Amino acid sequence: MKAKVRKGIVHLWLPLIDPPRKSKSGKTMLLATSNGPKRIRLNAKGKTAVAIVSVYVRPEGYVKPRHRPIGRRAARIRQKRRRAVRRRSGR
Repeated sequence: MKAKVRKGIVHLWLPLIDPPRKSKSGKTMLLATSNGPKRIRLNAKGKTAVAIVSVYVRPEGYVKPRHRPIGRRAARIRQKRRRAVRRRSGR
């Protein structure tokens, strides 16, 4: 993977997978991937940046599954837990 900054925009170059292959889950076809986090050199205040990139195509007719709406009781429990975590962390 190659990376450059031009006019304030990060440009990434990845090799194209030809022919495209199935993802690990089998739901999509991968066209290009970084195969996990990769360190790239950018002018980021002297630090190394990390990029994770996946370019994929979903199959015809794919519909993203929707989550079931949670009930009021479960929503209240989650809200109480979030508040408790915020208090402990000092936010």
